[in-house]
Amino acid sequence: MSGRRQQKSVLIIGAGYLGKAVASEAAAAGWRVVGARRNAPDGSSPVPGFSAWLSMDVLKIDDLRTAIDSFAHSFDAVVYCVSAGTPSVDAYRDAYQHGLANVISILPATARLVFVSSTGVYPEDDGRWVDEFHQIDEESVAPTQRAMLAGEQFVNERSNSLVLRFSGIYGPGRTRMLNVARDAQDPMTVREIAYTNRIHVEDGARAVVHCLELQNPARTYCVTDSDPAPQHEIIVWLRQQLGLKPLSVVFTGPDGMPLAHKDLPETNKRVRNGLLASTGFSWKFPGYRDGYGSLVTSNDRGASHV
Repeated sequence: MSGRRQQKSVLIIGAGYLGKAVASEAAAAGWRVVGARRNAPDGSSPVPGFSAWLSMDVLKIDDLRTAIDSFAHSFDAVVYCVSAGTPSVDAYRDAYQHGLANVISILPATARLVFVSSTGVYPEDDGRWVDEFHQIDEESVAPTQRAMLAGEQFVNERSNSLVLRFSGIYGPGRTRMLNVARDAQDPMTVREIAYTNRIHVEDGARAVVHCLELQNPARTYCVTDSDPAPQHEIIVWLRQQLGLKPLSVVFTGPDGMPLAHKDLPETNKRVRNGLLASTGFSWKFPGYRDGYGSLVTSNDRGASHV
């Protein structure tokens, strides 16, 4: 016996924008990464980070079991980051309830499960701060997000499993806010202080791999940067970085009369990341200036995705 440690393997189910970034980070950290999609790549165009692919539909448990059983050995961890595809309640239930339940039913107990959820499960819309310890009023949660909460419950009932609530993911190829800033009209009228929460895709992927390797993780972590900020503030800053004409900002009430910034209503919520920080995780892009600044510098200005 050489005593050499066997390489750990992780199955990423739903290898889309985030899943591909997780694969790259996990491979760099020494994991063997297997991807799973309904229509897996045929191998003619390798995807960085992935060493193998499985074709599976999470809604077809027999096919799911066959695909996983066909693999040479059990997985040490599974990252479930399936997308609903459409914003319908049925699509959310398929992805985050039925499909997730199928996956959980066939996983070996030793495999760590990481479920990528969303901070959208917090229904708050008055600017307040929320975190993992915040009591969620399920009656106030939108039906789609209620399906995601049901999926979280499945995960919480399984040992060696955790939930990662992601705020809005941005990064290369997802630069909608840059386009919003370019198209903003002068003067910009602001009737509410609309807070936004975000996470750069690279930090999001790093957080997933970090949680795969934690010894005794909590059951839920919020994955978001350290600077929830009003949308108008981000737009004004981005225009400066893009070298565009500065915007004048006008704060007004419902009647159109001028108001002071402090007198406007606050909307959305602000998400804390302190619990994740307490595990030793550090952000490469702790605020929007860091993340969007890197996108402006790299001239990644063409995409208009979410």
